[in-house]
Amino acid sequence: MKEFEVAQLSCFVKMLGCALDGRDHSRCCASSGVPMDECGSLCSGTVSSVDYRHFRCVEHLPTLANCALREKGVLPSAPKDFRFSNIGTDLGLLHWDPPSKLAGTVTNYVVHLRKVSPMAASERTWTTRDGRTDFVLEDLLPNSSYEAWRSRN
Repeated sequence: MKEFEVAQLSCFVKMLGCALDGRDHSRCCASSGVPMDECGSLCSGTVSSVDYRHFRCVEHLPTLANCALREKGVLPSAPKDFRFSNIGTDLGLLHWDPPSKLAGTVTNYVVHLRKVSPMAASERTWTTRDGRTDFVLEDLLPNSSYEAWRSRN
């Protein structure tokens, strides 16, 4: 890692320390897939300086920041009750309920779809508009299984 990147990481950790506000976010980090053996000190808010051990945590810093923001109550909760209906031979309606917290702040959702059988295919993504909580999946293949999920923007 270059000296400039180390300085950037150190600066980000200082900002993160301010966002953590002395709170321990280890539980959120662990449930979000952050490796606690390597990055646990960042999650617990006990890091005062950065060294080579933290370089492996760079890819997890956005998740840690989300944990801090979630606990401060400035991020919406997850959408609920994800379900399919009106399934036809080549289309289906995917819908969900908006988050219970801060639903009005969600401007759109990203819908992901991947065919899993009879033969896996690449993932397709679409973005909903205006916070809509439904989406029509088209061009599905008959006698096939799919997995779908959504994320919010």
